[in-house]
Amino acid sequence: MATVYLAEDVRHHRKVAVKILFQEIAGTIGADRFLREIEIAARLTHPNIVPLHDSGAAAGALFYVMPFVEGRSLRELIEERTRLPVNEAVRIASEVADALEYAHAHAVVHRDIKPENILLGSGHPVVTDFGIARAIHEATAERLTGEHLAIGTPRYMSPEQASADARIDGRSDIYSLGCVLYEMITGFGPFDASGAGAKARYGSSSALYWSRNTGSGVPPAVRRAVKRALARDPADRYQSAAAFALALRAPQRRWHRTVVGGAVVLAAMIGGALALGRLRLTPYADASALVPRRVVVAQFNNRTGDRALDYIGIMSADWITEGMLRTGVVDVVPTETALQASRFVESQRLRQPAADPVRLLANESNAGIVVTGSYYPDSGRIQLQVQVSDARNGRLLGAIGPMPSTIAGSIGVIDDIRERVMGLLAASLDPRLGATVGMPMQPPTFDAYREFSEGLDRYTRTDFSDATERFTRAYQRDSTFSVALLMASISASNLRRYEQADSLLSILYRTRSQLIPFYRDWLDYRRSVLLGDRPAALYAIRQLALAAPGTKATYNWGTEALQNGNLLEAQRAFESLSPDRGPMRGWAPYWDAIGTVRHLLGDYARELDAGKRARAIDPDRPYALSSSVRALAAMGRVNSVTAVLDAAERMPADPFGVTAGSLALEAALEFRSHGHLKDAKDFAQRSLNWYDAHGADTSKVTAQRWRRAVALYELNRWTEAHAVASALVAEDKSNAEYLGMLGATAARSGSQHEIAVANAQIDQLRGKYGLGAASLAKARIAAILGLRNEAVILLRTAFSEGKEYDLWLHRESDFATLRGYPPFEELLRTKDR
Repeated sequence: MATVYLAEDVRHHRKVAVKILFQEIAGTIGADRFLREIEIAARLTHPNIVPLHDSGAAAGALFYVMPFVEGRSLRELIEERTRLPVNEAVRIASEVADALEYAHAHAVVHRDIKPENILLGSGHPVVTDFGIARAIHEATAERLTGEHLAIGTPRYMSPEQASADARIDGRSDIYSLGCVLYEMITGFGPFDASGAGAKARYGSSSALYWSRNTGSGVPPAVRRAVKRALARDPADRYQSAAAFALALRAPQRRWHRTVVGGAVVLAAMIGGALALGRLRLTPYADASALVPRRVVVAQFNNRTGDRALDYIGIMSADWITEGMLRTGVVDVVPTETALQASRFVESQRLRQPAADPVRLLANESNAGIVVTGSYYPDSGRIQLQVQVSDARNGRLLGAIGPMPSTIAGSIGVIDDIRERVMGLLAASLDPRLGATVGMPMQPPTFDAYREFSEGLDRYTRTDFSDATERFTRAYQRDSTFSVALLMASISASNLRRYEQADSLLSILYRTRSQLIPFYRDWLDYRRSVLLGDRPAALYAIRQLALAAPGTKATYNWGTEALQNGNLLEAQRAFESLSPDRGPMRGWAPYWDAIGTVRHLLGDYARELDAGKRARAIDPDRPYALSSSVRALAAMGRVNSVTAVLDAAERMPADPFGVTAGSLALEAALEFRSHGHLKDAKDFAQRSLNWYDAHGADTSKVTAQRWRRAVALYELNRWTEAHAVASALVAEDKSNAEYLGMLGATAARSGSQHEIAVANAQIDQLRGKYGLGAASLAKARIAAILGLRNEAVILLRTAFSEGKEYDLWLHRESDFATLRGYPPFEELLRTKDR
C-alpha cells in the first residue's frame, strides 16, 4: 500500500519510518477522510504497538510516520529458522494478543495481522501499521462494499474479511493471529500443507494438519487454542484476544513443572524455621471445586489478648500476599477479598467451634492452598507462626516458626516469614516463585504500615472516608509506599470525590514503574475512569480480572463492560462469579447489576429471577426490589408491580436511598418505555403521591426532590417540574442533570430564551470529571426540538467523554423522537453481539 523510507526526524534527532501511500490509493481515499480515520490509530499507546508519530498530506501525497524499530520482522525470523520452539511462538503470539486486546477495547481492528507486520525489537514483538488498514477501509467503505473488495493479506484473512463483509470485528484479528502462530510452530500456513487449497482454508478448522515432526511437541492445549482461533464462524472463536492469550499461557505454566524438584533444594537451603510436615488433615469435602494453584492468606489470629494488636494480623496477611503478587506466578487472592473471607470464617466458627478453618477458608475463596498464622505473647515479646496447607487433600505442606519479635519490630519478622512462605510454595508449585526469594523488596516503615493496615480494615467495612484519611497518612509517613496512595485514591473515588482521587493518582503516576502489575492495572483502571476513557478502563479492569479471577475485580469488569455497552461480556463476567461464596456472598448489588444486564438484553424472566435472589438476601430492603420492579413492568404485569410496591411501603428506610416512591417511578419509566402508556401515568402519579406525602423529607433530601421533579415530568406537568429544577439549579449550578431538566422543560414550553440560557449554562460545565453529563443534557434538549442528527452527535460525544451505557438510554422519554432513527438505534445495540 505504500513506499517506505528510512528518515531522520531533525527536531528530535531520531530515525523514523515514513510511509507514503501509493498515488492510486491516496487518490481514492481523499486526504480529509484518511487523516480523520488515522487519528484514531494515533491514540493507541501500548508497549506491543508501534505508535504513530505524525501523519499528513504533502504535494498530493498522503503519509504517516512511525518510529524506526531496530531489529527484524517475524517474517525474517521464520525464514531464517523455519520453525520456532513452541514456548517462544506462544510467547510472541500472547504479547501480540495483548496488543490486539488493547486496540479492540478502543474499537480499532488491525485487519492485516501477518509476520511482516510483527517486528521483534529487543526480543519483544511490536505490531506495526496498527489502524492503517482500518483507515483505508473506513475511508473507502462505500466503494469497497459495492465492489466486494477486501483490505488485507489473503493468506491470513478470516473468512468474513475475505468476503468483504462490512461487519469485521476483533475476532477477525484473532483468526489472523491463529494463522501466524500455526506458521511459527510448523513453518507453513495452516491450510497450505493439507493440499486442499483455498477450499480447505475456509472449511472446518478440524482440517488443520500437524505433521509427525512438528505436531508431537505441541501441547494439546495449544492445538485446541489454535483450532478454536481458526474456526470459520466468528462466534465459535475466542470472543476476545485476552481469552486467546489466556488459553495459550495456561499450558506454559505446566511445562515448567518438570523442574520443580530443583526448587525443593532451594526451599531446604532456606533452613531455620522451615519444617516440612507430614501431618494429614481431614480431606476437603469437594476438592475438585478448588483451584490447585490459587493461594489465600488468612488474617493471622491474634492470641495476645490485646485487641489493639489486631492490625498485626492484617499486616502479616497483606505483606505475604503482596510478595506473591509481585511474582505473577501463582493465582493469589487479593488482600481485600481474603480479609472478607477470613471474617466470614470467623463468624462461622463462632457458631461451629469445631469447624476446620482451613476447609472453610478454602471453600469461601475457592483456593487450593491456604496460608494461616497466629501470634501470641511470650515473656514480653510476641511469637509468630505460620502453616501452609493443601486444602485439596488435607496435607500440611509446611510450618514456619515460632519466630520471636518485639511489637515494633514485627514487620521485619513478617518480611522474613514472607520469604520463607514463598520458598515453601516454590518447592510445592513452581520454581519461578522460588527464584524471587531474597529479591529486594523494601518494606514500608512500621508506622506507615500500621496506618495502612487500619485503612484496609476500614476499607473492607466500606468506611471509605476514614480509609482515605488513613491511607493518605500512611503515604505521608513513607513516601515510598505507593500502594497506600493507590488505595487512598480508590477510597476517594468511592465517595465521588473525583478531584481528590485524581490528584492522588497524579502523584502515584510518577511512580507507576515501581508498582507490581496487579496495582498498575488498578491505577490504569481508576485513571481511565476519571478521564472518561471507558475503553481503556475496560481494557485495564479486564486484565486485572483475568489476573485475579473470582474477586471484586471480576465484578468491576462486569460493571465496566456494561457501561461500555458490551452486554454479553458483562453477562459472562457476572455469571463467572459465585453468588453464594466469596465477595458476592449476601451482596444485593450483584443481583441488581446482573439484572440490569439481563433487562437490557431483553431477558426479563431471568431478570425476575435475579430480583428474587436479591429479595432472599435482603427481604427488608427496598433496594432489593429494583430488578423485580423493572422486569415485571417490562412484562406489563401491573398487579404484580403493585404488590411489590405495597411491600416496599412497609419496609424501613434503605441506606441506598431507595424508597417506595423511587420504585414506583422506576416502574413508570419501564411501563412507558415498553409501550404501556396508561400504566406509566398511573405509577408516575403513585410516585408523586408518595413524595407529596413525605414532604418533610423531600424538602431536605436533594435526591428525593429530584425524583419528584422526574415524576412531574413524566406526568407532562412541565411548569411544576421546571420550578423544582430551577430551585435545584439555584443550589447547585454545576449539576448537568438539573440543568438538562431546566432546558428540557423550556423546550417543552417553547421558550427559546430559556433554552438558550440553559444551553449556555451547560456549556460552562464541560471539563474534567463531567463524564459526558453535559453533552447528554444538551442531547435531551436537541431531541425534544426535533434536531435528531445533532442529538445523536451529542450522545456520541457523551459516550466519548465517559457517559456510561445503562438503563437511561433505552427509557429516556426525551429521546422518543429518535426511536426508529437508524443512527440512534445503532447506539442502542450491544457492542459485542
